[in-house]
Amino acid sequence: MLAVTYSGTLLMYRPVYSLYGDGRFVVEQQSHSGELLDSVEMHLSFAEVQSLLRTLIDHGFLDTTQRSLEDRLRGDHAPSRLIDGGTMMVAMHLDSYTKGKETVGPLTQWIAVAAPGRSHRPNPAVPELTGFSLLAERLVELERTAKARASSEIDL
Repeated sequence: MLAVTYSGTLLMYRPVYSLYGDGRFVVEQQSHSGELLDSVEMHLSFAEVQSLLRTLIDHGFLDTTQRSLEDRLRGDHAPSRLIDGGTMMVAMHLDSYTKGKETVGPLTQWIAVAAPGRSHRPNPAVPELTGFSLLAERLVELERTAKARASSEIDL
């Protein structure tokens, strides 16, 4: 349903977030060669899944393409270049999607953007960047929650 991967960061690992249709939320820490270093999982409610997906959808993720986004980022809206920022790659697959009164599907969309949380400021001309930043923040919050739950289960 939703996969978010980071690449090119200076961290010792790269986070990989996966959200499945049944609400499973999996966070993996992989080495840059792809070796699994750590993994944690938790279950999200239907409302939490919807909220996470709406973060992107409400900011135009399904209405744009990689090329369109890159074109709008040229010139005045060009991001600053952060060497250690990494690239956030987001892929979403929906079996069906309702927009207005029309239901379409299946729908698959992917977009990559450099360091959305650090290199972009909210900009009405490029609302997708706000969606990426909000998603990045939410994923980190969910990762912390999943790790805290896993840690408390171990302590029992």
